[in-house]
Amino acid sequence: MIRDAFSRPLRNLRLSVTDRCNLRCAYCMPEEEYAWLPRADILTFEEIARLVGVFADQDADTINAIAREVGLDLVQLSGSEPWEVCGLIERPVLKCLKVRQGQTAAEVLAQVHGGALLLLDPYVEGAYGGAGVTLDWAVAAQVAAKQAVMLAGGLRPDNVARAVAVVRPWAVDVSSGVESDGVKDVAKIRAFIKAAKEAI
Repeated sequence: MIRDAFSRPLRNLRLSVTDRCNLRCAYCMPEEEYAWLPRADILTFEEIARLVGVFADQDADTINAIAREVGLDLVQLSGSEPWEVCGLIERPVLKCLKVRQGQTAAEVLAQVHGGALLLLDPYVEGAYGGAGVTLDWAVAAQVAAKQAVMLAGGLRPDNVARAVAVVRPWAVDVSSGVESDGVKDVAKIRAFIKAAKEAI
């Protein structure tokens, strides 16, 4: 059975582009490759999608209540919550650490505790994320050598291959990097996934 970074079955974590991803889905395959396949051989969105709730500076009771109410599979903590909050969450947790310019890998690792998968994102004054700014990939690589990480921040189809080659993250996270005029762009999503997987 394929397991995630927490050693749980993969079904408990949202699909990400990782070296463990060999799923046959429309987003991972160009249309000319999947169009002729029998429908039963292609994973549907419902089969691969996981519902992730992104929270910033909410208390654990509120997060857990929302997670139960809407059926979240995973919780992402993107605020300045202390790491200890991860242990109070009833779902698997991605804990976002904002890496500041000039911060060392040792300083980042000193902030990491158990109970969550580490998501590295660049610190941007006044923003929780989605600023399109990259962090220092050399520092991220040093952290990834010691701890499984999900890399975020400024990733796009034209730079994700280099990011994966340099950092060797467990997974990558993208949002605005695959948008056109604020809307998700299927061609950019496919290009992003293709570039990320080819870099593995």
